[in-house]
Amino acid sequence: MQFVSFVLDDTQKTWTQILSSEGVPYRHAKLVLFRDSINSACGMAQSATGPFYCPEDEKVYIDLGFFDELKQRFGAPGEFSEAYVLAHEIGHHIQKLTGIEQKVHAAQERDPRSANQLSVRVELQADCFAGVWGHSTSERNLLEPGEVQQGLNAAAAVGDDRLQRMSRGHVNPDSFTHGSSQQRMEWFQKGYSSGDMNAVQHLCPVSPEAPRHYQRVPACAKLQTLPPCAADAFVGNIKMFPTATLPGWPFAHNPRRQDSLNTFSMEIQWFVCALPLVKA
Repeated sequence: MQFVSFVLDDTQKTWTQILSSEGVPYRHAKLVLFRDSINSACGMAQSATGPFYCPEDEKVYIDLGFFDELKQRFGAPGEFSEAYVLAHEIGHHIQKLTGIEQKVHAAQERDPRSANQLSVRVELQADCFAGVWGHSTSERNLLEPGEVQQGLNAAAAVGDDRLQRMSRGHVNPDSFTHGSSQQRMEWFQKGYSSGDMNAVQHLCPVSPEAPRHYQRVPACAKLQTLPPCAADAFVGNIKMFPTATLPGWPFAHNPRRQDSLNTFSMEIQWFVCALPLVKA
């Protein structure tokens, strides 16, 4: 577990620097290793649950047998595969600290039908955050040849489509909660390729009137790659629209245009726009 401890320490040092540069204090998450089952602040978890982050107690839970399963059952060996898993869970901690997790949870409660879709976007963003950390390790010459591919293999190994095919023999995209193998690889790669660590706490501003933030949004959440969203006149009543519905979505290219706000609430919940696009 020495390597896991190193990754935990390194990811948290990295994100401490990122958030502190934007004036956001970083609280260290704790790592809990267990076997078979454990009672967390988010409820009872078993080994079949897989690694998870509990926002209630800000702890990452990993069953000691999971990494063996990652190698043997899912065919994703290598230390960086393990690093990806932990960095992804720390990505959820970043979402908690920056307010994304709370806003998404509130949106899911308001519209339960969108719960899975929002869950997928949250997971893909956490994959992107894992890639951002991976980029930092590359810049410090900590990676060996082939280790990035290990991370990509791990991302693909835990895609919803692959897991469903293994357990059920068929795939139901409507029931995805984490994203497909291809999506998970793509969003990890986005974070790794860009390594853009600026303005993390501004991924989800609650007001559209924050011009400088949109000049420095990380690749994990660039607006032009994200689904258009809008809110009606009732504050907090979030509605999602398919891309074809709003082909002229103005903020995708120019977030500063105030004239384009006339048909939208001034309380648009931008956090939805800060989450990765789920392909149909």
